[in-house]
Amino acid sequence: KEPFKGLLTVTKGSVRHAASPQSWFAAARTSRRDNPEALQGFHGKSLAFIIDEASGIPEEVFEVAEGALSTRGALVVMAGNPTRSEGTFYRAFHQDRPHYSAFRFSSADSPLVDPAYCERMRLRYGEDSDVYRVRVLGEFPKAEPDSLISLSLVEPAAGRALAPNMGEALVFGVDVARFGDDETVILRRRGASVGRIDGFYGLDTMETSGKVAAFARAEKPALIFVDVVGIGAGVADRLKELGLPVYPVSAGMRAADSQRFDDLRSELWWKVREWLENEAVSLPDDPALLSQLSSIKYGVTSGGRIRVESKQERKRRGLSSPDRGDALMMTFAATALSLPKGGRGGAGHKPFDKELGF
Repeated sequence: KEPFKGLLTVTKGSVRHAASPQSWFAAARTSRRDNPEALQGFHGKSLAFIIDEASGIPEEVFEVAEGALSTRGALVVMAGNPTRSEGTFYRAFHQDRPHYSAFRFSSADSPLVDPAYCERMRLRYGEDSDVYRVRVLGEFPKAEPDSLISLSLVEPAAGRALAPNMGEALVFGVDVARFGDDETVILRRRGASVGRIDGFYGLDTMETSGKVAAFARAEKPALIFVDVVGIGAGVADRLKELGLPVYPVSAGMRAADSQRFDDLRSELWWKVREWLENEAVSLPDDPALLSQLSSIKYGVTSGGRIRVESKQERKRRGLSSPDRGDALMMTFAATALSLPKGGRGGAGHKPFDKELGF
């Protein structure tokens, strides 16, 4: 019943042959930019590296692994979604292809994938979207030059195991819609971690206010950022009336750094980009959020200021409103705007800048 019992020694990080534990074994390692040395010291006549989610492996890890591949016949097997248009995995399909046997497998060709999934992704994101190319076709993203945030920044953060820092303030981002195809979104962020996202269709302003208030009473956010353009103003007013710590955000107003950005919306979206570039960020594996973040476009005005496309311009491209992305974007407003008059969020709240470190 147990033919290998006594032949193998199994530990948390390895499986070894009992008679030759130093030369006949399999060892598991986690790729980390801050500890690439974990792959040093592997040598042998028959050596194989099996690398999963290879597109997201930091280059520092690959550089260390190269030192173990000097033995003739050493083998590297890489697998993963092609999320980045750079790095070792990308080069294996392009300039370094003579050194590799490269295979691409589309979800549309897999007997394990429901065809309805492919069609749903096509209708939702479009055949030209990077989300469809990566998650359905197995092709590398186009990374268009006018895209604000590349999919290569977003995909590694999706589902990343990063425990929320409970010392960071919990904040809500609330993007308010009413009826039609737009979605009312309540998003949570705590420092580098985006948590639960709730989306609703067809709510009026009082229903939206009730939803936000109920979540706020249960979760006790330090700030609730609310889009006050249009009908969102009514939601913000009602939440203030209830004594909740509302931070109104009007994305069309003047940017804090008006020499660099055309409006506040552009400035806050740029802060999202910098956050993804500079931190180990954790995002939920939410295809709608990932698609919205990676499909925002920007340009430069005649005055040399950065300008992110509006919701209306995006809809003219045939894409839905980036409601989930906007909810995340608003949570960066406290780092760009002066505090609300009086510096207080509601009954019993200290000044936001002193309490939260913004």
